[in-house]
Amino acid sequence: MMSFQVFKRIIDDVKHFQPRVVLHHSGESFLHKDLFEFIHYAKEAHLTVGLTTNGTLLAREDFRILSTGIDSLNISLGGTGEEDYRRVRTADDFAVVKENILTLASRKRESGVKIRLCVNVVSTKYNKDSLEDFKEEISSVEGIDDVLVRRLLNWSGSVDVRDLSMNDSMDVDKKRRQHSLRRRLRQTLGGLRPRNLCKSVHQSAGILWDGTIVPCCIDFNGTLALGNIVDGPFLDTWNGKKMARLRKMLRSRRLTKNHPICGPCRFGPQT
Repeated sequence: MMSFQVFKRIIDDVKHFQPRVVLHHSGESFLHKDLFEFIHYAKEAHLTVGLTTNGTLLAREDFRILSTGIDSLNISLGGTGEEDYRRVRTADDFAVVKENILTLASRKRESGVKIRLCVNVVSTKYNKDSLEDFKEEISSVEGIDDVLVRRLLNWSGSVDVRDLSMNDSMDVDKKRRQHSLRRRLRQTLGGLRPRNLCKSVHQSAGILWDGTIVPCCIDFNGTLALGNIVDGPFLDTWNGKKMARLRKMLRSRRLTKNHPICGPCRFGPQT
């Protein structure tokens, strides 16, 4: 749980260059007792604020989130239906979360609050045939602005998703054809000097609960800790030697492939 003092330090330090602030990093933001105060403080600094939630606690304090001034809310539903949901979120109730989403959308309409509501679900081999119906159903709800289908991530190898992966259901010949196609494409483009294989290191960064600065959301354990916001300005870390070395490495496919965090990342060159 990040302290309010650390959060204020972050906002006070970065507000002059007006970044978009997203209040999540591999945790459920609605569990934080000071969440609404965090949002208020960031909005007082005239920043754009959003967060992602699993939706289980949307009704907290009678849907108070709608009165905070937050700009966007991304709700990860976890499945297209009860059975699909249970494969990922075994302890929560799909019907309750879905009802929370519908109530939130309804109250948004009634209050006229300007908040962008997005619902997302991860594509797996189990729900691939129900995704279109799911998108059609949720997008028809007035007050919901977008429905996204996200690809399955293994979070740099830290989560075993083999049972959910659609790749596991592919026949061997199809996998070989895809691998051959990717190899030929890399060979064709091999003469071109690549830009950084990861855009994240030029566009965003994450700050963990204790102020540790990390290059992206994949590094939720602080393995690639770059510095700490408590020890000095964010820009000192952003422009520091550790970040420079990481950006340089990410220009090399060979070095990136062998990196313990960036190598297995599903956002990067291994996809």
